[in-house]
Amino acid sequence: MPKTKAKKQGKFHGVELDHDLEDWRRFSLTAWDRAFGDNEPEYTSDMIKKTNRREVNMMYARQIEANIQKLPLHLRSSVLDYVEFLVDKYAVTKPKRGKFKFDWEGELSDLAEEFSSVELQHKALEWR
Repeated sequence: MPKTKAKKQGKFHGVELDHDLEDWRRFSLTAWDRAFGDNEPEYTSDMIKKTNRREVNMMYARQIEANIQKLPLHLRSSVLDYVEFLVDKYAVTKPKRGKFKFDWEGELSDLAEEFSSVELQHKALEWR
């Protein structure tokens, strides 16, 4: 089966697109080989250090900023649009926590004669 070059054509934010997807695939594979190829040294467990998330985040921020600076001004808005799309799609948001309600207070008062509060705590642990 002959290989065909896939091209994406059209306009995106006023910029004419004519990207050769094969070039992108080739670039991706080259980057993969550079990171995980046969020339990659063997690492021993004593060479591996704990990841510092702050350092990693700063490294990514510097790399992203350096690459954005290489782009023409009219393409930078496309990068921002794409980043905002990713944030909307994948960002983890913490659910809003309301105040704890004590509307259940007193519901077990009929068991007060039968069980002590400590015994009820033990029962609650069994029910979980």
